[in-house]
Amino acid sequence: MQSIIKEDHKNTDPIDAVILWVDGNDEKHKEKILPYIKNPVQTHSEKFRTRYDQVNEIKFTIDSILKFASYIRNIYIITDNQTPRFLKTKASQDHYQNVYIVDHSVIFAGYDEFLPTFNCRPIETCLHRIPNLAEHFIYFNDDFFLINETKPSDFFKDGLPILRGKWLKFDEDILYKKFKKARTGHKTIQQNAAKLIGFNEYYNFKHTPHPLRKSTFENYFEENEDIFVENIKHKFRNKNQFTP
Repeated sequence: MQSIIKEDHKNTDPIDAVILWVDGNDEKHKEKILPYIKNPVQTHSEKFRTRYDQVNEIKFTIDSILKFASYIRNIYIITDNQTPRFLKTKASQDHYQNVYIVDHSVIFAGYDEFLPTFNCRPIETCLHRIPNLAEHFIYFNDDFFLINETKPSDFFKDGLPILRGKWLKFDEDILYKKFKKARTGHKTIQQNAAKLIGFNEYYNFKHTPHPLRKSTFENYFEENEDIFVENIKHKFRNKNQFTP
């Protein structure tokens, strides 16, 4: 088993990991978001706080990557002028030497008018703009934890991402859903993405790490800058956005 894993590592192009992170408990972040909130009272609601607050779970995410995905070259944390507390200690410098903070201002360079943003979809749309990002990378949320050994071929095969999900019909093509009140959520923005590129079904994926290719983002958005701008301009989630 050991030799198989080593061989798998040897024959794989570099793979990076990317994580989005925000510390909604940070007073500066709270001050930054207030001018863009119509009703400040909503910032105290459980639904709102769940989206932005953190309990240091990102440390477990990164530790699990280091332990169970040792082939990962670099781990990039995308933040808005913030740094997770556990990375600020001297003791962390050696252990987390391949962990890098990338500010929103870096990946939004040239599109600074859309900052600040409090919406994961514009940030996801800009992932490919991380300097020195590998062609193959895995996008993690800050609450994903690997619990067993993984290998590169769990995420990429012959240079292509391995996707975990299933093809489904659009909601408007399912009879009973035509009579239900429409909800805007993760499935909706998946359907928006599929329609954008002309599919007649959409690929439904769950809360799981996503293997991606930088060139896919670069090529599409270079040819469709208007679509890129439309998706990054919303400071909060919008029903017309898509998941890149």
